[in-house]
Amino acid sequence: MPKILSSVHFVPLFILFLFLFMAYQSWQEYKIYQLNQLAYTLHTSAGEMYLRRISWVDYASNEDGYVVERKIEGSYRLLATLEQNAISYLDGTASDDDLLCYRVGAFNQAGTVYSDEFCIDNTDEASGVIDETDEGDVSIVAEFIAPKSQIDIAGREIYTIKSASVINPEFSTAEIENVDFSIATGNLSYRDSNSFVFLEQGEELENGYVSMPFNVENKFSFTLKGNDQEQTAILYLSAGTWGTMGGSLKIRAGESIEILTLPSSHTWHNIKVEFKFKNTTQIEITPTENYSSYSAVQFAAIILNNASRRSEAHLLQVDIEKDSVIDVSTVAFISSTGIINNNSDHPIKGLSVNYEGTTKYRSKGASFMQDGQLVASGQTSMAWQEDNAVNLTLNNISDDVNVASVYFKAGVWSHESASIDLLINGISFPIELAGGFKWFYFKVDIEFEGELDLQLRPIGKFAGYSQLYFTGLIWQ
Repeated sequence: MPKILSSVHFVPLFILFLFLFMAYQSWQEYKIYQLNQLAYTLHTSAGEMYLRRISWVDYASNEDGYVVERKIEGSYRLLATLEQNAISYLDGTASDDDLLCYRVGAFNQAGTVYSDEFCIDNTDEASGVIDETDEGDVSIVAEFIAPKSQIDIAGREIYTIKSASVINPEFSTAEIENVDFSIATGNLSYRDSNSFVFLEQGEELENGYVSMPFNVENKFSFTLKGNDQEQTAILYLSAGTWGTMGGSLKIRAGESIEILTLPSSHTWHNIKVEFKFKNTTQIEITPTENYSSYSAVQFAAIILNNASRRSEAHLLQVDIEKDSVIDVSTVAFISSTGIINNNSDHPIKGLSVNYEGTTKYRSKGASFMQDGQLVASGQTSMAWQEDNAVNLTLNNISDDVNVASVYFKAGVWSHESASIDLLINGISFPIELAGGFKWFYFKVDIEFEGELDLQLRPIGKFAGYSQLYFTGLIWQ
């Protein structure tokens, strides 16, 4: 006869069964119940890049973290291990295969439980297309920072977005321009807040932000105007979504694009984004999904982090240079028509020449010779009146001192004295002509570091043959 267990024998087995049942129920609550996907196609000069953001809903609270895996050649391979509050993952390694299959596992000390397989049909149209057309060389580094951030600007230049004001503009010759919101859905709101507080030597300068609804049709943009010097602009913002996913922001700077995914929903995340740039670059920040309720992106301020190099210039000498042939075999130059011969490794950048008033180019009068070969010629003339001028700009990006030489010809047909106003970084150095009814050929040597802004302008008004001829500028 089969042996019937007594109640005494049954109790331990019942306890074991109850424990296993409770563990099983707990494990079922730990299961990931839903997977979602959001697809982007990023067009770059190197081809198309496919971005897939996988999100999930998990109602358990005892996970230590998550693993995200994608099926490759028939078996699942690990893409990422994420922290316990993660609810999404952006797969930047996604290919253009017809079918992409994922699974997400939630783990703790007891083990890992996986979701059902979730596959994306790549033949469906992507929900977002990111076109990359901007020019510029810039990098983007985004990170989450502590809530209720207090930032000491320490003398740096700051643009406060709520008040649209600039503090310490002399800190950098780079500029923050064209700050703008494009709002198609909802409204902007301006708030005082301790989410971001900006200090100078312990004293509060500004706090708060401008809030933009979290919607794909809304955009925040600004221009970073560079000067060929390395510069870092830091944007402070916060973002939050009230929904099942954390939401993402598309951050675009020149040819660089970063997709920033919020780690969780139903809370605010303070963010610091650094843009490293040299040249003028357009910045745009746009939500990649639509969220309602409190969901928003809050923009506080932009800080320029690097001080510009000191700019100094000194007039060394003014020579009467009768020879109209200029040897440029061992130096760099810019002609009156803007022809530039400059080694790409040379520290002088940002070269430009432009004119005010009425001018006329003449192909004769001066020659630039390089190793016996003519490389540029001519001069640009202007009548002797104060509406006319020539402006020149150079930028020495090294810490060295350079010497620039300006060549020009001038003459007035009058017995009265005449002079030319030479402006060097805004400081006037009048150059007087020794007499009338003749031509004088000048070479002006200027020592400088940093930026050099020059202007030649006739003083007064003389008729007849009276003219100022600009020939060009050389530097070494």
